Amino acid sequence: MVVKLDYPREYLTYVTIYGNATGIAFKTNLGKTHGSFGNGGDPTACFCLGDENQFGGFHGAADSWGICSIGVYIQPKTYLEDNKQY
Repeated sequence: MVVKLDYPREYLTYVTIYGNATGIAFKTNLGKTHGSFGNGGDPTACFCLGDENQFGGFHGAADSWGICSIGVYIQPKTYLEDNKQY
């Protein structure tokens, strides 16, 4: 499966995982929906990445049956101010 985005103009804002990580769907800031890919079922996890480009990548594990686990890396767009010692 390949999902091509018009990056950097288009980026992921929402990722939905279906079943026991057997299906996945994506939504972009342009309102486009890609998927569901794989076996459907009920949504089991949803990652709302917000209106800023925070998607950093995927991580997970797979075996001969398919995807065993999946997660999403995000890139925070806000930073904590340095702690100052007085």
